[in-house]
Amino acid sequence: MLEDQRLTLMRRMRDRFIERYRHSSRALAAGDITLAVNGTDLVALLDVLSQIHQLEQAHAQTRTDLNRLLGLAPDVALPLAPLPELPPLHADAVRMALGDVAQRRPDLQALAAGYRSQEAAVRAAILGQFPALNIGFSRASDTGGVRTTGLNVSLSLPLFSGNRGNIAIERATRAQLRAEYRARLAGTETDVSRLLQQLTLVARMAAALDDYLPHLDRLVTRSANAYQQGDIDALTFLNLESTLLNKRLERLSLIEAAWTNRIALDVLLASPDLPSHEAPVEPVNPSP
Repeated sequence: MLEDQRLTLMRRMRDRFIERYRHSSRALAAGDITLAVNGTDLVALLDVLSQIHQLEQAHAQTRTDLNRLLGLAPDVALPLAPLPELPPLHADAVRMALGDVAQRRPDLQALAAGYRSQEAAVRAAILGQFPALNIGFSRASDTGGVRTTGLNVSLSLPLFSGNRGNIAIERATRAQLRAEYRARLAGTETDVSRLLQQLTLVARMAAALDDYLPHLDRLVTRSANAYQQGDIDALTFLNLESTLLNKRLERLSLIEAAWTNRIALDVLLASPDLPSHEAPVEPVNPSP
């Protein structure tokens, strides 16, 4: 959906630049404007056409990847629902989810189960260093009908190695599993903290754009009238209009970054539905 919004925004600018270039070309032929003004309009048009071409390529690749993921034919046009508002995120809920993440994350559960299994293997290896006494009974009979019964007793004595090699191997494996488990827990804490910081920064940047973009929009509208009347030069107006376009695209990128970080946070915590508590982290939602 964000790619569609980018393309819609860029195509709207393309139509505006095409009309402006046609107007300036007629004015240039009539001798009413200079070649610099007409050339500036042409450069702006070519630049936005190039950006649209790149976006269309990326959008086509995204559609192809999505169809392949869903097992659809490449030419199937899959309608997508509008992007919903990003649900609010609460820092204390994240901390609570982080406290019991080991009970939800499949990889951490697998490591914990492996550690418990290896703990049993270590105990078995330790028992192997003690003498093993085996008692068995044997029975036999000959052709004369004589039957004999015997008692077999065997004693295994680990005189030389004391099974220390196997014990060392099992203990090293157990230590490796423990270290991997702790490393993943520590990495999860670090990643969660980083994602929370990024979400906060993205929200602040989006709020700043929401405050100033309307002012810039009005300024560009006033500058367009001044540009048509020749009161400002072409380069100044082009810089203002390009800045407005880039900031609108940046606003869409911030929405994408917020969703990407939020999904990553949900995956790390294995908790897509975090409860609501105090101390919320402001969400980044689509502009009205």
